Amino acid sequence: MLFGPLLGFFGYDFPLYKRDKIKEDQETKAALELKAKLEAEELKKEAEEKTAAVRKYLLDEKTGLFVSGEEKQINYASQVWLILAGAVSIEEGRAMLDKLDELKPEKGMVSPYMNHHYVEALLMCGKKDQAMDYMKYYWGGMINHGADTFWELYNPENPAESPYGSSIVNSYCHAWSCTPTYLLRKYFN
Repeated sequence: MLFGPLLGFFGYDFPLYKRDKIKEDQETKAALELKAKLEAEELKKEAEEKTAAVRKYLLDEKTGLFVSGEEKQINYASQVWLILAGAVSIEEGRAMLDKLDELKPEKGMVSPYMNHHYVEALLMCGKKDQAMDYMKYYWGGMINHGADTFWELYNPENPAESPYGSSIVNSYCHAWSCTPTYLLRKYFN
């Protein structure tokens, strides 16, 4: 080995160097694991604090639903996001979804993106049959209107609706709209 004598000259014993490098790697790994554990504990604490704040300031005791804004609007998105975030128990989430069905909030859902999360909240709360029925209603509705791909926006009450002023510029083959392919594989084997 060409460098062996040089390493000895500079005070290095090559096998010792290897052992030191292994020890250094182990110490680095242990430090990174400790850092990750501390960060996880901080994130858990932060999540608990934010969940408590959301429940304190946004959960309306009278309706049992989360409200939004000064007018205390009740909408699907607020309930769905907080159910998926784990801000409520499965039982509370189930009750919230039942209330939404009764109330039919003015601010509904028209994008497959939001409907995806609604269906996932149903599944998370153990409402598998309702989730399947809803997928058939919503995505099946697109098919009943002649779709052979899934659309960017679909409002069953107004299939020609568009955020752009004209449905001619809507996307009729939109990646975020293919939710059933994911949900069916994940939850319905």
